[in-house]
Amino acid sequence: MTDVGFAKPFPTIGKSLALIVLYFILQFAMTLVVMTVMTFADPDAMKATMEKQTEIMSDPQAAIGVVWGLVAAGLAMLAIIGWNLREPARAIRIGLFAPSRLSVAETALTAFTLLIGAFFFNWVYATYIVPGVELQAELQAILKALDTSTTGLILKVMAIAILAPLIEELLFRGYLQTALMDKMNHHAAIWLAALIFAIIHLQPMAIPGLMLLGAAFGYIYHRTGSLKTCIVLHMVNNGLALAVGG
Repeated sequence: MTDVGFAKPFPTIGKSLALIVLYFILQFAMTLVVMTVMTFADPDAMKATMEKQTEIMSDPQAAIGVVWGLVAAGLAMLAIIGWNLREPARAIRIGLFAPSRLSVAETALTAFTLLIGAFFFNWVYATYIVPGVELQAELQAILKALDTSTTGLILKVMAIAILAPLIEELLFRGYLQTALMDKMNHHAAIWLAALIFAIIHLQPMAIPGLMLLGAAFGYIYHRTGSLKTCIVLHMVNNGLALAVGG
């Protein structure tokens, strides 16, 4: 990434971690707000939903509230990040709009090799090491509970295939990995950012798989110097997962 001078250091590890924590707080808070609004709008339906404690993750009424909350949190976080990146030099620093420093063929080969390696590990891990483990299993259950209407499809695509990849790449690669690389070598920075990426998803059994996927995107970011390349690849990855998983 291009080094640009600033009046204050950017990005810093502390600010990066604070924004990551804020993002997940926003997800919880926005979901709570949406569910509260839905309760006032249709108290009988929401009461029935909340009474089914063991099935709440697969209840369509709860699912629509959670995904609306994720979309609202994503839009709020994008506004915060956008304000933080209002100085053009900051976007340059994290390579937000930079093209890959590799050729198209080299970029494609690098991305293919790293991501296929991560997917293969995840397959082995979920098949033989911890059989049946799913990445973000609760979210998968919520998405499957959404109805198949146009609104449900739009919400899925917005939350999972657009907002989540965009924000996660900005926070974990653009901010955190860049900040860590100012303090340590690139291998340590990539794996530490990937570990935090995995832990923050709060699914202990899936940490190895999530960590390896995060590291794959981290090495792509390091090799290409292009955050937008990682964002596009992450969107394609999530979009394909959404299409296959429903």
